[in-house]
Amino acid sequence: MAQRFSSTRRGARLARRLAQAQLDIWGIPYGCALSDDVGLVVGELAANAVLHGRLPGRDFELRLEYGGGNVRVMVSDTRSEAGPPNAYTQSCFVFFGHGAAAAPNCRCTVGIDGRVTQALLTGV
Repeated sequence: MAQRFSSTRRGARLARRLAQAQLDIWGIPYGCALSDDVGLVVGELAANAVLHGRLPGRDFELRLEYGGGNVRVMVSDTRSEAGPPNAYTQSCFVFFGHGAAAAPNCRCTVGIDGRVTQALLTGV
């Protein structure tokens, strides 16, 4: 699933709500630990995209992938040129703020590759 949103607080809120609705379509019900954790991580990544990547007329994109009990969340701005050259991965509990620390029910790995911030959530 992929969707672009405006770089506004409303866009970040819609991204979170759409992510949880998509999980429900995939059979992960609202209110379960994985759905709640994905909502928190999407909210955090979308808020970061809005806060740090906001330029007039530029959107951000949310991509979700589901398979094998894992949910991959990818958020990127829509710029076409290459991003920072160094890719790295860290635990979201160290790398991000309050939203990620509030997701203790999953194993979560976050990394930045160019202009895409990814999180892989595995329900426990």
